[in-house]
Amino acid sequence: MIIVLWAAVIGTIVVMLANFPTVSVPWIGVVGLFSYSIPALVGLTSPVVSPGMVGYFTPSSDQATMVMAIAWVSFAASILTARAFQAIDRDAIRVLPHPRYIGRFLTVTFLISSGIFASFVMRYGLGWFLQAKTEVSSFVGIDWLIWKWSNGLGLLVAAYFLGWSRQAKLYAIFFGLMVTINMIAGDRTTPVIAMIGVIISLNWGVPIRQAVFAPKAWFGGGLVLSIIFLAKPFYVALKTGESFNSVFSGMSTMSFQSGWEAFGTHELLERVLELNVSYSPWTTLRDCLGQFLVMPSAFGFDSTGYNELIQTQIISYATYGLASNYWAHWWSMFGLLGVVVGGMVYGFSLIVLNNRIMRSKGMGFFLLLMLAATLGVYAHRNSPENILALMRPIVLCYGAVWLAMYIVPMRAAYRRMIPAQGSPAAFMGRYA
Repeated sequence: MIIVLWAAVIGTIVVMLANFPTVSVPWIGVVGLFSYSIPALVGLTSPVVSPGMVGYFTPSSDQATMVMAIAWVSFAASILTARAFQAIDRDAIRVLPHPRYIGRFLTVTFLISSGIFASFVMRYGLGWFLQAKTEVSSFVGIDWLIWKWSNGLGLLVAAYFLGWSRQAKLYAIFFGLMVTINMIAGDRTTPVIAMIGVIISLNWGVPIRQAVFAPKAWFGGGLVLSIIFLAKPFYVALKTGESFNSVFSGMSTMSFQSGWEAFGTHELLERVLELNVSYSPWTTLRDCLGQFLVMPSAFGFDSTGYNELIQTQIISYATYGLASNYWAHWWSMFGLLGVVVGGMVYGFSLIVLNNRIMRSKGMGFFLLLMLAATLGVYAHRNSPENILALMRPIVLCYGAVWLAMYIVPMRAAYRRMIPAQGSPAAFMGRYA
């Protein structure tokens, strides 16, 4: 089955090159799907062990490998279907706001971020982010969600217009610092999504064959991998007072490799298939629709039902939080047909976001890019409703900035849209 899976991966990449020859949203999906397919591609899984036991690898099952192969084929089928119905936008007509509007957008985002951070300092002390992750989680709320995503959004916008002026550079430094503080607090999701958004935005429209060898793409990819593999030992060392070398060297090669989420999420798929776990599609639909509310929990809607099922009934002995598995969730609802539907939904969603970006107006480009990075990379380790729950605060954060932009007076000339042609620096230079 491993050969079949590799054939599905290669075939999907060929389909992608034929339909999306430049850097675009669906390529985020390819990278994300490939990353979480590595355990099946190499034929290994890492069982979740009881406390005190040493981790180990075991061969992945043919059934789980087949599920991943079907996922790739379904993803490719969504692209071919969209092409057959001429549902893929080819010609970009994206427009951007006036440079003064962009500067005001960054300023408003800065004020929101700095204001919320100041409130944290006043309530919990200057070193609130140095507390244990469980303690940080106990006192943060929706203000923390808006704070962390305003930093990610601000970093993306500032990095895109980095060559514009000193102001953009200063904001990039500030938002980069805030994202780092958030990472030290124990959150690696926001930095990863923000960095992926920056990489895609700076390479948007570049031919894939050229982007693959671009130094800035490799540099950005290196930063993402550093966050994934080195952020945790870094903030653990910072909070415990130990040296980074001591914490890092204390991690065995096995724990370092098996601790990677891809192996953990694949193991969940293995266990779900082995135990023939079922889950209600109506519960999933209800909780997905609930995520379109500002505060779903206030109305009794949940986003972790499937994950709780896994952690309480399947791997209850785990002493740490486990991610979910998108493909296992769809299989639990409809079997192999569910995996096909999940792959098509995943592909169509990325295509819709790509089409919207191609015709985006104003700062919506950056919101859509953040949502695309979230979906493309984090879908595989979440359930459908949890993905929507992860996207909701991004939209709320953007909405808060957008609302402030229309409350603050601004000359009408600065609100007009300008065709986005050439590099960001050249764009800003023409209209500054």
